[in-house]
Amino acid sequence: MFAINGFVFLDQKGREYQYYTLREIWRKVIGRENINITLYNATRHSFGSQRINAGFNRDEIGAVMGHKKSETTKKYTRILTENLKEVMEGAKVIKLPIVTKSSPKGI
Repeated sequence: MFAINGFVFLDQKGREYQYYTLREIWRKVIGRENINITLYNATRHSFGSQRINAGFNRDEIGAVMGHKKSETTKKYTRILTENLKEVMEGAKVIKLPIVTKSSPKGI
């Protein structure tokens, strides 16, 4: 089971950032890069992208993020090109459930 533990953003000494410090860092970044996204939405996007690239199912990620439609989750998740390349070249095997007559409907 996946558990979130500790802080996502730490300073160089390993201490958690205060919200106002993160907000100021974020304002500088979006100004420099000329992008318009809130820190909250960027963090959600990052979480979704990291989970999809760690092999989690998009429906599972959507459930955790509280999305009602898979299209919403798709906006937050980006699959790394390296992962797609591994799938196409056969280096990464995607395991599918074995379907038998006794399997529950839909599996």
